[in-house]
Amino acid sequence: AAAIRPALIVLASQQLTTAAALRAAASLFQQTGVPLAYGGLIFNRIPELRAHIPAYFLGETLEDSLERIEELLAAPAAFPAALPLDNPYQETAALFRARRAALEAHLVELLDNQPGMSAAYMNTVNTFFTDDIQAALDLGDPRLTDIDLEWVKKMLADRRLPAAQLRPYLGIYRQAVQLELGAQGAPITAWLDDYLLKNQAEPY
Repeated sequence: AAAIRPALIVLASQQLTTAAALRAAASLFQQTGVPLAYGGLIFNRIPELRAHIPAYFLGETLEDSLERIEELLAAPAAFPAALPLDNPYQETAALFRARRAALEAHLVELLDNQPGMSAAYMNTVNTFFTDDIQAALDLGDPRLTDIDLEWVKKMLADRRLPAAQLRPYLGIYRQAVQLELGAQGAPITAWLDDYLLKNQAEPY
């Protein structure tokens, strides 16, 4: 981008993990003066994220995006001002990143001792869950993971995996966080406690 100086760069993000990466990229592009526009499902699902991306939001549909890109290329505007992202979980995010491997080792050990927890289930959920927690912490709110857990339920149903295992999985994940992070993991364990409490009536 620095070499060819494009008229506009367009990025898209569908999940929390790539939204966090897109925000970091947007800040970098803003510093170098390269115009950036973006869109994607995650910004439709969590509209408040848009306020923290220093770039042009292209709209919620492909049609809107194409029209907005044409407008921006015809008459480029100044970069929009992004709201400062006040992140009270910055230290927790850094600690979680540093101890992630050890936390996952605890998680695997605990899951191995859980009767009926299938390897297919563990592999499917573990693939993205820790990434999502890291992204939510980086974006300043562990509760952002709630939305992706709704997606997980659908994914499990589509793959014919038992949704009833999600609740014990989350309980075991909480144990792993407590074992590895202790009191410093309180923002994560508090979010898990709150999520499980709010969803205790659901059939999973």
